[in-house]
Amino acid sequence: MVLGIKYDLGNVLLKNTYNGINDAYDWGTTNASLNDDEGQYFTSIQSPLISSDLYLVKAKKKNINWGTIYLGVNIYFDTHKTTKKKTERK
Repeated sequence: MVLGIKYDLGNVLLKNTYNGINDAYDWGTTNASLNDDEGQYFTSIQSPLISSDLYLVKAKKKNINWGTIYLGVNIYFDTHKTTKKKTERK
């Protein structure tokens, strides 16, 4: 049997927040930055279908963490090979 717990810190290094108007996140047309460092950034995600107005958002520092619990069982079937005994000829 196997039992384990795993805890991951996803964004310990290289946190960023793009704060320029050219780096604005436009819903569905550009790749999104995590904006996981403290700072300000522009986005239109608050109302993506109604208008494309950009809003200034003040971001808090974010830590992305997760955990995993796992349990496993190994089953070994009878794998012993039997060899036939050779009969000696006289």
